[in-house]
Amino acid sequence: MITAAHDYDVAVAALRTQKLPAYVEYVQSSDAHGLAGYHGTPQRIVVDVRAKKIVSESPSGDGRDRGNDSPALKHLIDPNCYRPTGERSARWNGHDAIAISVRATASSCDDLDVHTVFADASTGELLGADGSEDDDGMTVDFSVQYARFGSFVMPTSLSAHAHGHGWLFWARERAEVRYSDYRFTDTRRQATSP
Repeated sequence: MITAAHDYDVAVAALRTQKLPAYVEYVQSSDAHGLAGYHGTPQRIVVDVRAKKIVSESPSGDGRDRGNDSPALKHLIDPNCYRPTGERSARWNGHDAIAISVRATASSCDDLDVHTVFADASTGELLGADGSEDDDGMTVDFSVQYARFGSFVMPTSLSAHAHGHGWLFWARERAEVRYSDYRFTDTRRQATSP
C-alpha cells in the first residue's frame, strides 16, 4: 500500500541524495512590489560547492552580503525537517499533483515553515511546496517551485506574499526570486552574462 510517507520519500529523494558537481552556475533574478519596490538585474552566479561559497556574480553584486545563501549550498526546503501527516490529490501550478501535508520535526530546523509538499501525480517527482508563517502582525505565505535540470532537481522560484493584520492591516508586500539556466560542471569556467 502506498502511503503519504512513501510518496514524501519519493518526492524529496533528490534533495536527500543528489551530489552536485564542484561548480553550479545559474541566473538569479528578483523583484518586489509594495512599499519596498525593487526590480533586480539578472545575475549569473557561480557557486563553488566544495568550498561552500559563491565565487562569482556577473554583473557584480549590489553590495549586499549574500553569504552562502544559494540553492546550490542550502536547501530551500530541508526534507529532514518534516514528516508527512497525510495526502490528497490536487492541481498545483498546472500539474496533476499529490499534495502531501507535512509537519515540522523541530522548531528551528528550517528557515521556511512548509505545510504542503507537492509531487507530480504520475512520476512522484518534487514540484514544490507551500507554507506560511505568522510573526508580530504579519503573515507571510510562500511557495517554492522545483524542476529537473538533467540529473538534478533544483528550485526555479521562491515567492512570498506578506500581509499585515491587526495594527499592520495596511501592509502588503510581494517578492519573488527566480533561478534559471542552471549549469553543472566539475571545473570552473569564466562566468558569462545572463
